Amino acid sequence: MRTKPITYNDGRLAEPIGISAGIAHRIGARLLHEVREALPPTIFFFVGFNFIVLTTNLLVAQYLVAVSNFMLATVAALVVGKAVLVANKIPLLRRYDRAPLIQPILFKTAFYWVVVFLARLLEDRATERRPAPQRSRPSRSPISRPVVRDNRAR
Repeated sequence: MRTKPITYNDGRLAEPIGISAGIAHRIGARLLHEVREALPPTIFFFVGFNFIVLTTNLLVAQYLVAVSNFMLATVAALVVGKAVLVANKIPLLRRYDRAPLIQPILFKTAFYWVVVFLARLLEDRATERRPAPQRSRPSRSPISRPVVRDNRAR
């Protein structure tokens, strides 16, 4: 069943808005689809990585040292979540779907490990820090004098 076209009061037919509304709708639908698809693995890795950071920081808290922070764990969860989604789109992953259960589990585990390893390696290379330029030494105030140790043979 088709709907009647929209008409103005003088009887003219309304014309379509144009293709931009269709493109915008498709882009919005695609982005919504990607976010919905990326949410479960990202939440899984977010919780897992942040628990690891929390327990590590609690273990070394008595030494007044922070080993890692939650922002790094969150960014790592986003990267790993996206790497898992990219790996899911590769047709090679469906190779052992009809085999006994242990084969696809081991194959997918190894495959995901390789993909996540490569994603983290690329992330590390992309954010590689360059050495900061040398700055001149600040002048020492008379209050803070350097400690000179006597290094003579004892």
